[in-house]
Amino acid sequence: MTRSTAKGAPETVSMARDRGPLPEDDATSYALSLPPNQRRAKSGCYIVRCARCSGGGSCPVACAYNLSCGDIVWPGISTVPFLCFMALFFQENRGHYLNIKGDTMVVKVDEERETLACYERGCGGPCCYCERSC
Repeated sequence: MTRSTAKGAPETVSMARDRGPLPEDDATSYALSLPPNQRRAKSGCYIVRCARCSGGGSCPVACAYNLSCGDIVWPGISTVPFLCFMALFFQENRGHYLNIKGDTMVVKVDEERETLACYERGCGGPCCYCERSC
C-alpha cells in the first residue's frame, strides 16, 4: 500500500499538523502506509510540543537533537532531564519505535515535515509531537 492509497492518510497528517488528539491506531496505520524506507525518524533538531497543553500544543516545551542510527533513535541531546537514558527501537512490522519497557511508542505522523508523535501507554492520544526543525 502506498501513502496515496492509505485510508485516512490526509486526515492523519492534518490532525498531526493541528497537534490534535490523533488516535494511536490511526498514527500507526499512517506509518505502515509509508514505504519501508520512509517510516524511520531522521536525525536532526526537533521541537517538542505538548499535545495536551492549552492552545493546542502551540507552545514548545523542549528541544531535542534526535540521533537515528539503523533501528534505533536516541533523543539524548535534549532540554528534557533524563531523556538521555531512553533509546527507542524500531519495530519494522509495526511501523513505530518502542522503548525497552514497551510503554512509550514514537511513530512518524507526517512524512513531509518529519513530525513524530509520542504515545504513553494508556494516554488515549499523543502526549507530545516532535516537529523536525533542521
